[in-house]
Amino acid sequence: LGEGQLLTDSAIAGAVSALAGLYIDRSYYGAVVAPGLAVGSDDSARADLVFTLREGLHATIGKIEFTGAQPLPEDRGERIAGEFQGDPLTPAALERVIGEVLAGYERSGHPFARVSVAEIWRGEGGAMTVTMDLDAGELVRIGEIMVEGNSETDRAVILRESRMDLPEAFDPEKASRFLQRLRRLGLFSAVDEPAIYDRAPGHGLLVRVREGRTNTFDGVVGYAPSGPGDPGGGVTGRASVAMRNLFG
Repeated sequence: LGEGQLLTDSAIAGAVSALAGLYIDRSYYGAVVAPGLAVGSDDSARADLVFTLREGLHATIGKIEFTGAQPLPEDRGERIAGEFQGDPLTPAALERVIGEVLAGYERSGHPFARVSVAEIWRGEGGAMTVTMDLDAGELVRIGEIMVEGNSETDRAVILRESRMDLPEAFDPEKASRFLQRLRRLGLFSAVDEPAIYDRAPGHGLLVRVREGRTNTFDGVVGYAPSGPGDPGGGVTGRASVAMRNLFG
């Protein structure tokens, strides 16, 4: 808002919403923002906009509880809860907790896990208890690897770099190392992130690549004319051939 701006209900509501969001971002969940108008005595067409604030208590994370059909192993849940205990309860903090939970599920072969905040309430000593509902989703077992975009490179060369013993549970770190090895080969101009697809039974891993310029030929040729006392000139030059993917 700016001085001289036309006062409308939508402008006031937007300011109240922005202030309330500011307090939530700083972990004041009980903050109340009440707008009011103070009409000036000299000019009835002008008014001061007054915000009455009640900040409430600063909220911190006291306890994190996990519920659901397939909750985290107890030791992992305790580790995550202990890591964030005492931190300000902000949306960013909750996103970090959710990220930790999802990363744990991914490492155990559950890339389609879902996490949602079910309830937040004030516990003992004023700290907040956060309850998160977990759904691990199905266990993804990779039964095959499909490759697209390899017009020259043999599919077996690409699959060799996966170093996977199929079928096996999906591991995001192993998939990431697979892509890094493909990029280091120097055969492809681009290697996309892998995608999981359904197959019967289980799942497959799709890897898309784009072939690079792997076979090159450079050459230069010239003529050196004869000089004083030289019976004749000569042809000179050199060639460089690089066959990095000669047989695919």
